Amino acid sequence: MEKKYIIRDIKSKPITTLLYHALKREIVTGYEDGSLKTWEADTGHSASVLPSGHKGWITQLVYWNEGKVMFSASVDGAITQWAPNGMPYSTLELGAAVYSMAWIARRNELIVGFKGYLKVFCLSGKVSTSGMQLLQEKAEKINGHDDIVKCIVSLESKVYTVGYDRRLIIYDVSSLPRGHSPPLKCSLRLNNAHDAGITSLVVASDTDSGTWLATGSFDKRVKIWSTDGNVMHTIVFSAPVSSLCYVPFTHLIWVASGTDSALLYDPKSGENVTEYVSPLDDPSEDRYNKVLQHLLYIPEMGTVLGSTNRKEVHAWKYCFSSCVCIQKCLDHIETLTYTNKVPILIFTGSFDGHVIKWERLQLNTFMYSQENLYYHEQLLALLESEEESAPPGLKENIGSDESKEKKKIEFFKSDNRGFVNSLFIESLDIMVMSSQDGKIFVWGFDEQTVEVLRNMQNQQTAGSGEANLNTSKNITKYQVLISSDVFGTTTETSEQQTAMQSVSNHEESVTNRVAGFMCRYVLNGHYGCSPGLAVVEKNSGPGYSSTYLISGGWDQRICLWNLETGRLVDEFHSQSGGHEMASDGIITDLDYSSEMNLFAYSSTDRLIYLRQFATKGSDMKLVATMKGHISEVVKIRWNRKCHTWVSASDNGVIRVWVSKHHCLIANTLCVPNHNYWYAYTSTYLSIFYLYTTQNLSVCLC
Repeated sequence: MEKKYIIRDIKSKPITTLLYHALKREIVTGYEDGSLKTWEADTGHSASVLPSGHKGWITQLVYWNEGKVMFSASVDGAITQWAPNGMPYSTLELGAAVYSMAWIARRNELIVGFKGYLKVFCLSGKVSTSGMQLLQEKAEKINGHDDIVKCIVSLESKVYTVGYDRRLIIYDVSSLPRGHSPPLKCSLRLNNAHDAGITSLVVASDTDSGTWLATGSFDKRVKIWSTDGNVMHTIVFSAPVSSLCYVPFTHLIWVASGTDSALLYDPKSGENVTEYVSPLDDPSEDRYNKVLQHLLYIPEMGTVLGSTNRKEVHAWKYCFSSCVCIQKCLDHIETLTYTNKVPILIFTGSFDGHVIKWERLQLNTFMYSQENLYYHEQLLALLESEEESAPPGLKENIGSDESKEKKKIEFFKSDNRGFVNSLFIESLDIMVMSSQDGKIFVWGFDEQTVEVLRNMQNQQTAGSGEANLNTSKNITKYQVLISSDVFGTTTETSEQQTAMQSVSNHEESVTNRVAGFMCRYVLNGHYGCSPGLAVVEKNSGPGYSSTYLISGGWDQRICLWNLETGRLVDEFHSQSGGHEMASDGIITDLDYSSEMNLFAYSSTDRLIYLRQFATKGSDMKLVATMKGHISEVVKIRWNRKCHTWVSASDNGVIRVWVSKHHCLIANTLCVPNHNYWYAYTSTYLSIFYLYTTQNLSVCLC
């Protein structure tokens, strides 16, 4: 939700209620002196002042969508009906203060709350001189409350009421014919729903949780209820709760409880997710002596309105392109990568050399757990192990001429190394992260733990009897993590077998995710920062037997690594075998096109080089050199959907290149602010502005 505008009405009395007039697309505000004003819902500009005849506090505004009629109620005991032209055409004098109203759409009736009772007004069948329908002047009294009925909500065939008598009552109107006495049938009554008077009520229905209720009270609590009257969550606040609203787009409850901004809660888990959502208010905004009092959600516009004690109305609108959640970091993030499979994992590398694994919690979609990945301990253990058991990538770095202590000092001399780029390879379940000192760290899940789960799978197939009882229990516990083909074999069609294989691969990946994440080995081949990384998947292009990693760095070299063995396969060199620089400037980025079996890398010499991929360095022939940028090229990406190369330079210019002829398309995108961050999906090259580099924004494209 993003702040859209603020309505400031300083000269009026305090605001008591809010309403959205769907026909006129206007916001209606009611005041303590009985006056009514309208504002344009799209801009917040003043529209008109309604000629209200009320003599007291406006307590409730209701809009009847089908009849295009607005109702206003006041403590003066009158209900006024308003025509679409903004003029009152009928007033019911009821003789008692009205505190709440709601329109029952199923039966076209108006239910009104008083002190200690309800009344249901039906349409009289008569029309006014302007052709608008009129309500009956008399209605039957319905007892049930002992104090002020503060809130009434009508949803489908139910009517929900709460009041200062601490009662929550649910009425059923589905089985009652029109004109039945009484017009409401009580289906549930909770006499002590709260420890004090109930001030607000929200009723919502969604596909995941069904129908549920939320109530706020003077006892500084919000309770979330099921429709059968059971409390699912109780949330405690530091001040009385004055208003609630529910936003279906984000599945969050907004709470006004004595603060200058709304507090956001997840109704499923009852967790406070305010700090994980983008800020609702501008930090520079004046918040002195400001208290949020009333909340209203407008489903037609996806907008939340909130009035304050300073006679202001704030409007927040849901933006489909805004970030889903924000995770706060202590370090400046330099690189980010994520997994596409569930559970979603996000890996970040900082300038200070910290690597963090973020995993989405099962509670909701906003909260992520953090785990620091310490690579120094893993490297120390690998250095101290025997050379025969060390990974191949480390074997080449460990010589016999130097002592172990000197090797450790040399290897760990950059304890605060910064990370510059990262990739996650789904096919191997490994993460590759390059650092400023030229080393490329390869992270993966703990193979020993994965092997334990696989052994459990084999033991269930072969084992039986008393001896395998504990093993069977463990397998039953983890059977969701194990391939399903061990539980029985059936005859399937080729389509079923393909589907089962896909499910099996996914479950195998889930099995790996249960294991711990650790640094497997280090690729040490560059002499400087290596920001360029690209993966060549197995069987991609003409078909390769292994998964390869292409790396490029400030040393102007291109190295080719086998990610399955951890070995350096080759590096780019001339046909004669002599050393040759891959570019005239520093290599800043690199990407691979499996459709064309080409890889491109950008450079500070303002050029983009396009080469044929090969497992032999001398066969990486230069196909084309793309010229056009007038500043250092910092990013290059292959767009798989449009089959084009997209590049960005340091002066804020993004250019698109035709893949067949490698010529520059005329239209370019210029970004005036250089404080940008490039992110790539399979369809788009996206640019996200970072208002602070210490916030991790999880964006869904």
